[in-house]
Amino acid sequence: MSSARQIALDILIKIDEEKGYSQILINQALQRSQLTDLDRRLVTELVYGVIQRENTLDYLIDQLVKKKATSLQKWVRNVLRLGIYQLTYLERVPSFAAIHETVQLAKHRGHRGIVGLINGVLRNYLRKRETLLPTQPSNHLEKSIIYSQPLWMIKRYEQQWGAGEATKLFAAQLRPASTSIRINRLKMNREEWLNRWHDEGTGEAIPSAWLEMAVRLKRAGNVAAHPHYSKGYYTIQDESSMLVSLALDPKPNDFVIDLCAAPGGKTTHIAELMHNQGRILACDLYPHKLQLVSKQAERLSLDIIQPYVGDSRNLRVDQLADRILLDAPCSGLGVIQRKPEIKWRKNLKDIDALAQIQSSLLHHAVSLLKPGGILIYSTCTYEKKENQDQIKQFLIDHPNMESDHSWLAKLPAPIREQAFIGDGWLQLLPHHLGSDGFFIARMRKK
Repeated sequence: MSSARQIALDILIKIDEEKGYSQILINQALQRSQLTDLDRRLVTELVYGVIQRENTLDYLIDQLVKKKATSLQKWVRNVLRLGIYQLTYLERVPSFAAIHETVQLAKHRGHRGIVGLINGVLRNYLRKRETLLPTQPSNHLEKSIIYSQPLWMIKRYEQQWGAGEATKLFAAQLRPASTSIRINRLKMNREEWLNRWHDEGTGEAIPSAWLEMAVRLKRAGNVAAHPHYSKGYYTIQDESSMLVSLALDPKPNDFVIDLCAAPGGKTTHIAELMHNQGRILACDLYPHKLQLVSKQAERLSLDIIQPYVGDSRNLRVDQLADRILLDAPCSGLGVIQRKPEIKWRKNLKDIDALAQIQSSLLHHAVSLLKPGGILIYSTCTYEKKENQDQIKQFLIDHPNMESDHSWLAKLPAPIREQAFIGDGWLQLLPHHLGSDGFFIARMRKK
């Protein structure tokens, strides 16, 4: 029996029973395992794939089992999900192998009756699979099944973005997330790093077409385990996320406040853009999260980042900031490709609660910013209540703040052509450039 499939099943059951997080559980399991790189990739693909396609898989199970998928024992449900996922989406795995391996999983955990049920369901699915799914989804429920999204999300984001745009968005969220890195240009430029990687690395390194410090990696294995990472040559960060610090445009010797800094990707990018000269106050509510920022700074040889533990809304400073970044707590819908359980756990009440927190953080940020200073508000979501509506109301409530359009004209052409651009803000959706969904607004204090 493939230990990769057993590990994937164990992770899926933990996510179901303990509401764990896929990214953390996968990393923990792979660190303990002795799997080959190929099997490590299989574990990751199975876990993310099953969670992403949960609605579709459960709909198929419901057509084949008398009980509803949700009424089955959790381990039985997840064994069936794994089996049907492989038969439907993993073309490289022969059907007989997918069924055999799935039945072996069942034998490891259940009695003969359950094993027979699972074997029968999978073989029945093979016979009927061409007829079980709607071919041309024509209503919200059918779209929820085909694109494996909660029904409320189908309705809400068709209303916010239009049916055509929403369909592209939902389809993009089912694809595997890309892996990007940000080269630490205080140590070397991108070309120098690429030359070293071709000699010392694995997989394919593709220079970003729109950010000069970014590289996309394919089949590169565990990027955080490579010596280049420990030497501080790069940081793992999505290209959309890199845009946030570029929009802030910090200068050497600035005083910058990062109001929600952990885990430190944007904070350290800001320090690099400042040539490690000046001062950054990195804030977070939890000490262990700020330790992550400090570790990243040390790895990258950055020493201008000072931690502040506490609620940023209580922060007081003896010097007003030149620039402030508020990368706000948000629903995270723009990173569903990386954290697929988000879409099954978030709801409209969460969005309402987050919008209130974001508003209070924005309000306090104004008191920390000097006249003429820059405030960046960013989220990794495409929910308008957290983004465009939030900024519109903020500018009404704070007449001493204004939108700053200057940064938008400097964006690379591919971004300007694909993204939604408004009054000083930019919204990237996952299908625009194959990166995370991000909202970025730049404002200036009068």
